[in-house]
Amino acid sequence: LSMNMQTRIWTFHADRTWSSSLGGGACDTASDSLLFFDQGGFGPGSGGTLRVVPLSNPTGADTRYPLDGTPTPKWTSAAGSGWLVAEQPERSFFAWDNVARNLYIVTKHIRLDSSGNTAETRAALHRFSMVTRTWTQLTAAPLATGVSLAPYFIFCVWDPHSRCVLWPVANGPEGV
Repeated sequence: LSMNMQTRIWTFHADRTWSSSLGGGACDTASDSLLFFDQGGFGPGSGGTLRVVPLSNPTGADTRYPLDGTPTPKWTSAAGSGWLVAEQPERSFFAWDNVARNLYIVTKHIRLDSSGNTAETRAALHRFSMVTRTWTQLTAAPLATGVSLAPYFIFCVWDPHSRCVLWPVANGPEGV
């Protein structure tokens, strides 16, 4: 849904904006598009997908950009070990820089050992450029051992004054 603040009328964008997302959304004012994540699916090869839906064209098709950015070596069923794709980016809240037209999202990546156990966890920072329509993986966040990376609680924001991504990392007794 979108609301025209002058007319106070809501517009339904049909199935184009349906999502399993629990995270946030943003509006790219340059293209008049809604940006949000959709669930990738189930299993180790199912990272989420960024959807870009043009709002000024009610019948226009949305464009989808799968998020990968998986560290190497990537997990394969043959090897039985490696890094998994981003865990549930549609559950995270991303930052949006409307001036540079960049989206930033922190995602959880898990590396499995050959026994299928978690060997390492990483908080990856990804950037999507609406100008070039490409993903870039940035430097992983340096987190203390034991910090939980529950996708439901990953929330970052864009600070336009300092031009940086802010991510308040909280880790209470319940691991969040």
